[in-house]
Amino acid sequence: MSNKNLVLTKQIEKETGYQVMAVGLSLHKKIKMLAVETGIPMRTILETMIRYGFENLEIQDVNLDDE
Repeated sequence: MSNKNLVLTKQIEKETGYQVMAVGLSLHKKIKMLAVETGIPMRTILETMIRYGFENLEIQDVNLDDE
């Protein structure tokens, strides 16, 4: 897997609506802090991270010799 950085560009516009997210409390806090710092809506941050994850996803087979 490559070591590419995920780059977020700060935004001025604020989101007017909210969507429910099912993430752990510690992740929610980090995403919220990032949203405040960048002005990017939490939904956009999550979607960007998820897309990046899919684009850089590598699935490995289970090595049965290690069991």
